[in-house]
Amino acid sequence: MKREDIDNLIVYLLAIANYAKDVHYNCSGPNFYGNHLFADTFVKDIYKHIDDLKEICLLGHGLQPLDAADYLQDVITVIPKGVYDFRIMRDLMLETLTILNKHNNASIDDADLLGNIGKNIRHKVGLINIMFGDARN
Repeated sequence: MKREDIDNLIVYLLAIANYAKDVHYNCSGPNFYGNHLFADTFVKDIYKHIDDLKEICLLGHGLQPLDAADYLQDVITVIPKGVYDFRIMRDLMLETLTILNKHNNASIDDADLLGNIGKNIRHKVGLINIMFGDARN
């Protein structure tokens, strides 16, 4: 996987974590509490994934991770402002999966990490699909 793909993946993971908190703090209505807690599940593993990407896929290959400010500048362009919806969360995760699927030339250890991240994200996409009745029988 190319350096720019790893950096872009980190940006999208940060976007998911930050947008999940936006959803978390802006839930309302009869399903408030459940949605409030559900939004937190999207943040749970994200920072561990980011740490692993930086240590294994960048530092492990002799590449220095970007400064946080550089990643966050790009995150701002990815996160929608003023709209808080799990469907948008799903769109962010599907875009992340698209980036992950570019890892056809990754080393075996990198591919294992990327596969685990992808599995975690796909699981959460499935939960949103169920939430909105988008899961097919």
